[in-house]
Amino acid sequence: MFVHRDRTLYDVQLSVSSADGHELLPAVNAMRRFYEATKALLHHTESYQNYLDEDLPAPEYLHRYYGKNLERLVAVKRSVDPHNVFYSSRSIPTSLP
Repeated sequence: MFVHRDRTLYDVQLSVSSADGHELLPAVNAMRRFYEATKALLHHTESYQNYLDEDLPAPEYLHRYYGKNLERLVAVKRSVDPHNVFYSSRSIPTSLP
């Protein structure tokens, strides 16, 4: 079951890029302010796991991405990948922090 399907959904994806890599910090900071403003305004507590957000700390990203499915997914991960071979910075861990 997709954890986010039982509520009103909206999708906002923000990105910034530069041909030479300069002057990105002001744009990144503006996006962070926008995110915090929408979080306060819309009270969102979930995030779509296919839009990985490196700014979200653990365990917040785990709860935002996987919600009520998190404990079950950690148990599955622990049973099929106990050595965490399939790892990324936002993958399901083998145990909860």
